[in-house]
Amino acid sequence: MSVKTWRFNALDTLFFKEARPMGSLGDSELQSVFPPPPRTVMGAIRSAIGEYNKVNWADYTRKAPNEDLSLTLIEEMGDSHGYGNMALKGLFLSLKKENENWLRLYPVPANLVATQEENKLKTLHFLTVGQPLHCDLGKNVRMAVAPELGIKTLGDYWLTETGLNKVLLGQIPKISDLFKADDLYSHESRLGIGRNNLTRGVQKGLLYQTRHIRPHRCLSEEKININVAIEADIEGLSETLYPEKEGIVRLGGEGRAATFEILNKIDKKQTESNSSLVNTADGITLILLSPLYIPESKEHCPLPNFTKYELDNETVWKGEINQIALTLHCVMADKAIREGGWDLARNQPRPVQSFTPAGSVFYCTVDEENKKTIAEVLVILRNYQMNKNDSLGRGIITVGRWINTHKASGKNNDSQ
Repeated sequence: MSVKTWRFNALDTLFFKEARPMGSLGDSELQSVFPPPPRTVMGAIRSAIGEYNKVNWADYTRKAPNEDLSLTLIEEMGDSHGYGNMALKGLFLSLKKENENWLRLYPVPANLVATQEENKLKTLHFLTVGQPLHCDLGKNVRMAVAPELGIKTLGDYWLTETGLNKVLLGQIPKISDLFKADDLYSHESRLGIGRNNLTRGVQKGLLYQTRHIRPHRCLSEEKININVAIEADIEGLSETLYPEKEGIVRLGGEGRAATFEILNKIDKKQTESNSSLVNTADGITLILLSPLYIPESKEHCPLPNFTKYELDNETVWKGEINQIALTLHCVMADKAIREGGWDLARNQPRPVQSFTPAGSVFYCTVDEENKKTIAEVLVILRNYQMNKNDSLGRGIITVGRWINTHKASGKNNDSQ
């Protein structure tokens, strides 16, 4: 099956509620997460396909066996029990400046930090993998070390594909490859009431405040020269089921309207690592392009199916990814993200789960039993999905070089 890219543009604001329930916070404001949870985007896509195929949603899962269309749709895009053949292969933001092509943006890897001057980025650096220290994770755990004082993490920035490829090569990107979240979208607070749907009246004492997202759009009456969209790569659907190339769909909380267009995915070439660069690598870095779910266990494990080992001089974790045996030495990640949602079929909240956020970086060495070079591993693990059976695209990684010292930090004034 070919991969199609769905691009969503907001017509007004969008609201993607955080995991906390509406009634639990009193008068506190509920935030929006952005980009939206993958389940929300998949729901919007299934809704657009169903409307195009004139589905009666009330009878969608109760059709008789001879109802060919219903059976075909359930096989293709699933029902309340799963997503059928449909699978998400990436969820990103995309940027378009006036008279330019769309530019996909990626989460900034957690090992890239910066110094600031007058609230602007001054110099970019890599965090380095430090010497083993005793902590609650083990006796000799290697942690991130900052190159100097006063650095800033870049969790509220987005990185271009050109910048990401430089990071994968162990090189510092340009500052112009980074886009601050505030330059891509704004926040708007909204006030609402609790409503009784049976009486169509107001529920006393229920007052809610939410924060919506307004992605920037090029409008003649506003001084904004960029469009910001949500892009989802979808695999597994037959093209005969797709709606027209564009349309309007409800997206997220409150059924906010967004336009969509369906595109053939363009496979952009990532920068290839030449032999001289690969030969200088001490190992590989695995960078998450989408959040990763790790089942709860008694002993913390940074990656699925990895096992902790206490060596004489270092605490490590060992495991396999796509049949490549790896030893994990260090993790650089932001705090976990929480995701819940509402189960329409059962009319109840979904269990809230924790995910390792996109942009997290895992420093690994390739075990000798693989009999593969780092160059070969870079190809095998590129754009691999660790949560293989997850239709929501969890755990997609890209892979780069690990230079143990990372002395590549330097002055980045876009003159490179």
